[in-house]
Amino acid sequence: MKKNYWLYIALSLLSIILLIVLFKIINVSNKKNNIEIRCAGEFTPRRKVNNTELANLNEKIFLFLYGNGTGFLIQKGVLSIDNKNYIIDREVKIDYTDFDKDQIYIFKMINLKLRANDNTPPTVDTIFPILGRVPSSSYLNITSVDKDLYIFNGLSGPLFLCKRF
Repeated sequence: MKKNYWLYIALSLLSIILLIVLFKIINVSNKKNNIEIRCAGEFTPRRKVNNTELANLNEKIFLFLYGNGTGFLIQKGVLSIDNKNYIIDREVKIDYTDFDKDQIYIFKMINLKLRANDNTPPTVDTIFPILGRVPSSSYLNITSVDKDLYIFNGLSGPLFLCKRF
């Protein structure tokens, strides 16, 4: 009788250990591959608005990404279209994730908060989706050049350098 008692205890402990190991494996594989970054960079793209006008965006971006897949970016700068200048001063809340762990992150613009002196017309947000007024998603690859410098690449090429602060 004593032999069977110890056998049941050993099998019970083994079952509990296997369940714990299985839970850990499942839990680790379900975690999103998110990164934490706090950095600043300059973003200076140009886009053709129509056949006669050229839009120049010159802004400083402060980017905050948290390990839980959320973050925000602060944008300050100037948008020039056909000799007219508009002030950019806004905060965009974002969600991001790397579902398949291939270092290509999906960034979704969630919420936009304009500051008092931001005077960009709503129509320009279709030209530059990063301005955040139009809900959009971007696919970006983030490469660490060194411990304090990151390159953000879009599908068509590099977007900007971001230095950790």
